[in-house]
Amino acid sequence: MASRPSPRTDALEPRPNQPLSIKEIVFKEVMNGNWESVLDIYMENKENIQTASITSSKETVLHIAISDNRSDMAKRLVGIVGDGNMIKQMRNDQGNNPLHLAASLGQADMCLLMVDRDLELIMTRNMDGETPLFLAALHGRKEAFYTLHYKWSSNKGQHEDFSHCKRNDGNSILHVTILGEYFDLAFQIINWYPELAKFKNERGQSALHLLASHPSAFRSGCHFGLFIKDSMPRHFFAHLNNKRQTPKEVLTDTHRELVRVSGKWLTSTAESCSVVAALIATVAFASATTVPGGVKQDEGTPIFEGEPSFDMFAISSLVALCFSITSVTMFLSILTSRYQVWDFYYSLPSKLILGLSSLFVSIASILVSFCSGHFLSIRDKLKFAVFPIYAFTCLPLTLFAVAQFPLYLDLIRSIMAPVPKRSLEVTSI
Repeated sequence: MASRPSPRTDALEPRPNQPLSIKEIVFKEVMNGNWESVLDIYMENKENIQTASITSSKETVLHIAISDNRSDMAKRLVGIVGDGNMIKQMRNDQGNNPLHLAASLGQADMCLLMVDRDLELIMTRNMDGETPLFLAALHGRKEAFYTLHYKWSSNKGQHEDFSHCKRNDGNSILHVTILGEYFDLAFQIINWYPELAKFKNERGQSALHLLASHPSAFRSGCHFGLFIKDSMPRHFFAHLNNKRQTPKEVLTDTHRELVRVSGKWLTSTAESCSVVAALIATVAFASATTVPGGVKQDEGTPIFEGEPSFDMFAISSLVALCFSITSVTMFLSILTSRYQVWDFYYSLPSKLILGLSSLFVSIASILVSFCSGHFLSIRDKLKFAVFPIYAFTCLPLTLFAVAQFPLYLDLIRSIMAPVPKRSLEVTSI
């Protein structure tokens, strides 16, 4: 099944030095969101534009209105259309008419509006032999499925004809709801269409075969986490390619070289940074246990106690020690990682971000510790002269931060950016 086409920037383009055709004008208005203008053109050119394709994927204006969830405009467009036969003629390159699209998106009100024009629309098929009722079941759109079912059964009597419940490969609506783990809908289907339990697809599989070979349908066989699973359509999980590979196995196989190269880079980075972090930890420990100026012999308290510079020295030394140890720990955990495909999704980027951040803070803290300790040594003698030197000392830290900023953005994006999710807005099949 094909996914929704990318945004229609590849659709009809204006021809240079020639006036725009009606299709091109409509496409431009649709892309700009000028739907009122589109409706005016639709009314004035009923015969020329109603069933005309305006995109490279052969979508009509009604297709686009439904896929963009503009139900208000879609209803008005349907009202302009002469009859259901015209809706049948509106087919994209996958053979889906507007009812197919509305059913797959779960737009029950649009489905009802169109089948009221022509009940036989429920029997129309796309290139895969899928009816609108089938697509509603495939995507678990219960309201759309119930709407189409009740309209068909109330007008056609009992279910003596099940042809609209199957597609070319022999899979029925019961097959695909089980594959998609829409078990509440599957339970309703088995009550309404009990004969479908006996149907077999091209592989000779009945619905019971699929259920038995689908361990994630049972609590004892479900090993998915709360979130790996929501990123894919449910009916993808039990699918195998021609090499009998699952999606996870395909991902692992196709990314093997990328994992190797990335692991090598990550190991080299972690080794280099861990050496620096360990050195800072050593220096920070020595600084934290050393009291600048010594202590008072009679009281045992630091000589510079109460001085702002001394307080800053003590705090910054402690911060440098803590964050350098954290950095070392993170880089060691990276070096001991298994470097599996799934580790690169969240675990390794998170550890690298934390390790680099801790290293940056520890470097900054050790510089502050050095400057504050040094300031106590010179006190009022050259304090204004050393400020530019301190500022210049911080320049390498600034350059380090600037150099690592693009890497930070990539790492954060890899963790924060969501992978494609199932959505009510996903279009055609």
